[in-house]
Amino acid sequence: MNIVLYAFLIILNSWGLGALVNYCIQNKTFYKSISNKVLIKNEKWNTYLGLAFFKFLVTKTFYGKINRTIRISNGTFDNLSKMKKKMIDSEIGHSVGFLSSQVVFIILFINNNEAFLFVGTVLNILLNFYPIILQQSNKSRISKALKKYNC
Repeated sequence: MNIVLYAFLIILNSWGLGALVNYCIQNKTFYKSISNKVLIKNEKWNTYLGLAFFKFLVTKTFYGKINRTIRISNGTFDNLSKMKKKMIDSEIGHSVGFLSSQVVFIILFINNNEAFLFVGTVLNILLNFYPIILQQSNKSRISKALKKYNC
């Protein structure tokens, strides 16, 4: 049980690091190019990975109560653009969190803490990777709507 708790705390700290890094790079020239990157271009892969189930968990359980800033308040295009920006921030934060916590788990594995790599990777996938692909999927839908109406 301690390993799960410590792995969760590592991931929790990685979220803070992700938010800090995102804040620091928002005004850099490369920010726009990395904000348009997509991990999974084929929608079938989202289905294979069970993204619909994860989306259900996010919207219908306590997990969805954690970050309530990414919500559609009304359907104006301006609000959709603002929401897309928040999704990009979240996506980059989770990406930094995923990479940084995975590096920590690999270092712990090298130092003979094998269980950390397995438990940490599973938690990292659930708490960082799935939110990344969910944000990208939603961001893609918003981009299509904005493009359709030339906004």
